[in-house]
Formats: sequence, structure tokens, C-alpha cells
Amino acid sequence: MEQALIMILTEYAQKRCHADVSRYVSASLSRIRNAKFEDVLIVLGHFSPDWREHFEKKTAPEIKDAIDSIVNNRNQIAHGAQTGISLVTFMEYYKRLKAFIVELDAFVSAK
Repeated sequence: MEQALIMILTEYAQKRCHADVSRYVSASLSRIRNAKFEDVLIVLGHFSPDWREHFEKKTAPEIKDAIDSIVNNRNQIAHGAQTGISLVTFMEYYKRLKAFIVELDAFVSAK
């Protein structure tokens, strides 16, 4: 999630901003870690309150939950905890995450 968000928004800044501003945006975005859905909304809101509102309202609850679950499970695994997540469940989360990223990319590209 983080890498997709960074890439999409950095590309947006490169196309729209002076090179100095674009570098600042890229550097700021590079600090994003463990981005749950609320964190994504905060970043989008920094670009435009309308962007945040759009994704807050239009994103299905199961996509929001998938994003948060991926982050939670990744953190637990990284710290050696047992998660109990199955491959089937993870693949469903991943499918939902990909759908969100495609929508985010299309939305930002149209701006």
C-alpha cells in the first residue's frame, strides 16, 4: 500500500509542481510506513480535502478492512507473532487492495 501511494502521489507532484516542490513531496511521502486506511486518508487530505472525502465515502468497508488487516498481519509476522491468516484470506485481502490501488491511480491521474 505504502509503495503504491508513494509512487502515485510522487508522479502526480512531478507532473504538476516545480521540481523543488516535487522533491519535497517525494521526500515527505517516503516516510510513510505501515499505512492503514486512516493514514492513507490523512495523506490524501494533505493533497486535497476533496480527495480524502471521496475515498472516505466511496471506499467499501471490506476494502478498508483489507488494508488494515494486511498492515496488522504484516506487523505481527515481522515481530514473530502467530497470525492464523490463511493464504485464501490473504489473497482476498490482496485482491481488494489491488482494486483500491487501481481506483486511486485512476482518480489521481484524472486530476
